[in-house]
Amino acid sequence: MILKQLLAVLFSYTMALAGAAYAQSAVTNEDAQIVIQAISSDKEKVQAYCDMIKLERLMDATAQSAQTQGQDTADKQKQMIELKQKVGPEFGAMMDEYKDINLSSERGPRWETDEIVQATLNTLNKLCGPDINRPQRD
Repeated sequence: MILKQLLAVLFSYTMALAGAAYAQSAVTNEDAQIVIQAISSDKEKVQAYCDMIKLERLMDATAQSAQTQGQDTADKQKQMIELKQKVGPEFGAMMDEYKDINLSSERGPRWETDEIVQATLNTLNKLCGPDINRPQRD
């Protein structure tokens, strides 16, 4: 009986910790505003962001064609890393959270994170002009 109670307490404690970690990993509206402010207030960061989006489109188009060459891809990936560094650590942290989202899970903090990040990217894309239309994440 004591063993069952101990296991129940341990299970409850573990679930509470997992829930707290899950909720804390979501990007908040405040986080999004920090990213938007950090990028939009710096012309170099805006340019780096826009260049990053253009490069990402180019890489996607190249990946879809059978003509992808190893060195060319490596150069573009290196350039993408450099652009992300120029955009800033706030953006990188937000995107790290975003890439870890499991959209097949139930609605909750992760879905809210996805919506917040999408809205942030849409706001940043407007800084690049009408030619940039980043597709929504599936």
